[in-house]
Amino acid sequence: MQTTRVPVLAGVLAVLLAVGAWAAARWLAAGRALPAMPSSDLLGGKGSAMFEQVQAAHASARQHPRSGERIGALGQVYHANLFYAEAERCYERASQLDPSDYRWPYYRVVLGETRGAHEDALGLLRQVLSLRPEFVPAWLRMANALFKLDRLAEAEAAYGEALAYAPGNPHANFGVARIAMSRGELASAATRLEDLVAEHPGFGSACRLLAEVYAAMGRGTDAEAQVRLAKGRPALPPLDDPLLDALQAISTSVTFLLKEAELADRSGDRERRRRLLERAIQIAPEDADVHFALATYFTEHNRIADAARHYRETVRLRPSYAEAHRCLAGMLEAQGHRDEAVKHAREAVRLEPHKALYQHDLGLLLAQLARPEEALERLQEAIRLAPSVAQFHNNLGVVLSQWDRPAEALESFQRARELAPPSPTLLHNMGTTLGQLGRLDEALDCLRQARSLDSTIPAVYVDLGDVLTRRGETAEAIRTLREGMQACPGHPAPMAAFARLLATCPDANLRNAAEAARLAERAIQITGQNDPEAMNALATVLAETVPLDQALSVARRALQLAQDRGLLAVAHRIEANIKRLESRRRQDH
Repeated sequence: MQTTRVPVLAGVLAVLLAVGAWAAARWLAAGRALPAMPSSDLLGGKGSAMFEQVQAAHASARQHPRSGERIGALGQVYHANLFYAEAERCYERASQLDPSDYRWPYYRVVLGETRGAHEDALGLLRQVLSLRPEFVPAWLRMANALFKLDRLAEAEAAYGEALAYAPGNPHANFGVARIAMSRGELASAATRLEDLVAEHPGFGSACRLLAEVYAAMGRGTDAEAQVRLAKGRPALPPLDDPLLDALQAISTSVTFLLKEAELADRSGDRERRRRLLERAIQIAPEDADVHFALATYFTEHNRIADAARHYRETVRLRPSYAEAHRCLAGMLEAQGHRDEAVKHAREAVRLEPHKALYQHDLGLLLAQLARPEEALERLQEAIRLAPSVAQFHNNLGVVLSQWDRPAEALESFQRARELAPPSPTLLHNMGTTLGQLGRLDEALDCLRQARSLDSTIPAVYVDLGDVLTRRGETAEAIRTLREGMQACPGHPAPMAAFARLLATCPDANLRNAAEAARLAERAIQITGQNDPEAMNALATVLAETVPLDQALSVARRALQLAQDRGLLAVAHRIEANIKRLESRRRQDH
């Protein structure tokens, strides 16, 4: 008996040793499965937020090599900081250790899309959905992948699953509409897209696809309307994906956060974009790109002071950043700091003299500072560098018109019209200039076209009233200016023009000094005595109700305002009014 026990015991021990060796090998293999930690230089240096984060996650994973949660968390840290190869290895290992966790195969799909496409994206997505069938982002990725492979029936079924779990999901409805369009089912596609655009009016891609559907149905006018609606709108609405949110929440990579902020901007998710940018500035307060991105965000939301502050930081951190100098100049101009604005606009031109936009912007600033020769030089240089930009020709025309050079201005406006379809602004500018040249019929035609395209431009009504008055159509001018006040409620320009006309109307039956005075005073209140046109209108009205010396005093203040701003054409009109009032005073004496 004893002779037989020894071999059995030895055999048991051998088995146990083998099992132990196997377990040890598995344990060691798990440790070796972790990617090597990147060098400190790649992590921003020792002590950086990224270095500390990766080091802590790596240590945790090594201490718990059999934990899918810890190794998956390390993968998330790598993923959120743009170490994609390391993240892939961690996710793969985490899936082996815990096959019941849907997150790791899903993140592998996301990584695959980032890096070009995962070889087994569909297989991984099926694994995700077998574990978490209600996870809508996976259904959408599955459907989109199948659509690209032209497997339309399967794609439609996947979109249907997404809609079953998230009724009304715009991404899924858009996908179903694309499939209907691909099959030539135009009526079905149109109905779904019409509902989608009505519920999500900012969905630019839906507007564009609906335009294609309408065009295929022969509904050209409707198609053009959808193309116009799509302009400036985000391609897709925000996608609710909690797993991507988790990456954004832990990232310490400025590059990752700025990229995600840009994606949020494209989808129209302003709040997410703001959060990402604020997180980026906390991580890297001395990063010029982050300050520039934040400044751009504030510019788009008309937060001028905040935008200027971050543009200043951008040029402090990177003095050679020409675009930041240009943008800072724009913010300073909006704050009324024109001399400092010119300084930064000049610096942008010095850094990149071949940028037409920089030359153009400097020219406009110089025009506002009444430096006509240098302004013209810059505007003409912009046109030399980019002769096909209609806006440059239009703005040169505006400056020439302001300096009472209407014939040259008209040439610039006509060139702009040759280069692009006429906008309401361009037609208004042409009409005003034709009026300066005494070509009243042509002026009236241009101004009416401008009004038909955009009925909310106050100056169009003012200039229409002026041309009609000069044609002797005073009653029509009054109707036009009343219409302007209704279309542009609270705007001082139509009020001032109407006040002037009511005070000086040659038809006594139409003249109304009391209403004229009320309107002129209201216009002055709105502008804070800072608008030369409104001040001139008030002077005209006062001339009918108070001593002429008081009216002349107001007119001279208006003239000074116009001259200070380089508005020569306005100044000439005010000078003509002053001469008229002085002539009346001499006659009275």
